[in-house]
Amino acid sequence: MILLETSIEINAPMDKVWKKFIDLEGWSEWSTAIYDISCSTTPFMQQGSRFDFSVKPIVLPVKISAETAEVVDHKKIVWRGVKFSAQVVHEFLFEKIDDGVLITSREYISGLLVSLFGFLLPKRMLTAVTIKLLNELKAASES
Repeated sequence: MILLETSIEINAPMDKVWKKFIDLEGWSEWSTAIYDISCSTTPFMQQGSRFDFSVKPIVLPVKISAETAEVVDHKKIVWRGVKFSAQVVHEFLFEKIDDGVLITSREYISGLLVSLFGFLLPKRMLTAVTIKLLNELKAASES
């Protein structure tokens, strides 16, 4: 299994950051890291909601189908997806701090191909997508 982890501090109220993050239809207004989002259930992340999105971690875009596995209001969101026989679990933790919110992203990637060829995965490029997403959320929340 591979773990990719990063954090960011956002100087905005928790409620504003949370609402921007869970509104999948609103992501097109502030996110270029994750794009072409379509919701097959509700436009807001809640347990069991399904959505598709595209990312471009390397050269070509990758379309991912995900399901929200867990939502703890203003604290945690976890989504799961499978692509190229790799299982991905992406966890976002929201923590109130003095001047705003600390978001920690943990992305777990597992599966047979990851076990055999995980050393070939461009971890820095994969992490860069999440860093870009979090920086875009920061800019949108602080404006």
